[in-house]
Amino acid sequence: MASGWSPSPLYCCYVMRNVFNYYPYGYPESSTSLLTIYLILLGIGMNIAAKGESAASQFQLEIEERIAAKRSVKGSLRHADNFAAWSREEGFDVRVANYEAISGYLCMFVLKQKGSSKSVDAILHSLRVLYETVGADAWLTASEIRNLRKLVSEIKYLDCHRINRKRPIRLSALHEWTDRLDLTLKRDLMLTVLCYMGHDGLLRLGELLSGLTTANILWSYDRRSFSVVLDRSKVNRQGDPEMIEISDHRGRSAVKVLIKWYDQMQLGGMEDAILFPAWRRSPDGSKGTVSASWFRAHLKELVRSNGYDPSYYSGHSLRAGGATDLFVARVPYFLIKKMGRWKSDAAMLYYRSEEDVVAAVSRAFSKWG
Repeated sequence: MASGWSPSPLYCCYVMRNVFNYYPYGYPESSTSLLTIYLILLGIGMNIAAKGESAASQFQLEIEERIAAKRSVKGSLRHADNFAAWSREEGFDVRVANYEAISGYLCMFVLKQKGSSKSVDAILHSLRVLYETVGADAWLTASEIRNLRKLVSEIKYLDCHRINRKRPIRLSALHEWTDRLDLTLKRDLMLTVLCYMGHDGLLRLGELLSGLTTANILWSYDRRSFSVVLDRSKVNRQGDPEMIEISDHRGRSAVKVLIKWYDQMQLGGMEDAILFPAWRRSPDGSKGTVSASWFRAHLKELVRSNGYDPSYYSGHSLRAGGATDLFVARVPYFLIKKMGRWKSDAAMLYYRSEEDVVAAVSRAFSKWG
């Protein structure tokens, strides 16, 4: 590695988003790095003083490679760049947070999006974190923050765009759709296993396709349940791994189809084999985990072949379907929240069964009739 080290925009954005708690050796040269973030917003850029070979600098390079594909990081950097360019065109000093500049940019952005307020919160978060990283006094005053909140509230109120929330894939539909697949075929069986694990375990798509191996699956002694060991997830960024236990139930289940998958792929006794291998090898000859694009494409084809519009469904529909089935079964809310590993009340967004709500309310009111 060269003796000089220059932080890339992705690395600076990564630090800016308060994820340097991941860094076990201590945050490198804080004052210099914070200044770099500030100058990158201006489009100037700079080089950090030369650093020699060290485990810490090598770790930083590895981190950059890991975050290069993160859409959230790219989005934050894009928002900051666009805001800086627009502010300069309008004559604002981008080095200091300015209420008129920020509010004007938000209004301009929403107008360009035909009134959609979908990205407003993400833009504000990116700008606030960046300015606060530069210095404690760099963000807006208390009165300006109140005015900005009122502005954002009004923008959202005027936004009449429908939220594109995908429909849940519930267990009854999953049974019906997978009944038409040929589970002796590797492709159909893999798709079935992924679907049932996503539903029964309330797994996020990123967790399901995170590169699981046989080492991440811990079977019970009677093989009536298994645990998925997730080293990291969306909400578990540090500390001990998460253990998601998935139990067998009546009818087709994640446990039954995973046992079938183990038997067909001869995974029993293999300590660290890829659980869901990709169909094609990479240029270097290695074979990683099946891609998210492969899963989405085949899930949508499964939906389409059963007479439904695939645009209403996604990989996240499985997690939503599992949560909806638990809500309809009157499983206590705290258990659903625990199973889905929600830290907020966002779990309620996954209760997507209006007919169940209407029936429950009707039964309750009928008691007083």
